[in-house]
Amino acid sequence: MGSGSQHLRGIAPITGDEQVALGILVSDRAVAEDAYHAVRIRDSDGNHVASVPLMSNRGMSGLEPEDHSVFGSGSGELYAVPLGPPPVHGEYTVSLISSDADRIATASLRFNCYAEGGALP
Repeated sequence: MGSGSQHLRGIAPITGDEQVALGILVSDRAVAEDAYHAVRIRDSDGNHVASVPLMSNRGMSGLEPEDHSVFGSGSGELYAVPLGPPPVHGEYTVSLISSDADRIATASLRFNCYAEGGALP
């Protein structure tokens, strides 16, 4: 779930009634400093799924980490990248990217989110 970095604090699926999203928790410092440019998400084939620009999204997330038990009592800015309605499964790599396009921290996650009733695709 975590990258071992103090700035890319965790990634986990967030399940809702109609959508599954990839939750990404970054430190407050990562969204406040110019050195941290974006969070980039790739699938298991290396295809680009999404990017979240940190500076232009600073303070815009309405999600609270403590509202999602998968993030425990973590603090920071929580972003959600929609993946689709359940069931959803996959393997994703999330990287915290510098303004020079260097990877500062990377974490990977493989998961299955079951459909209501417990069925997999």
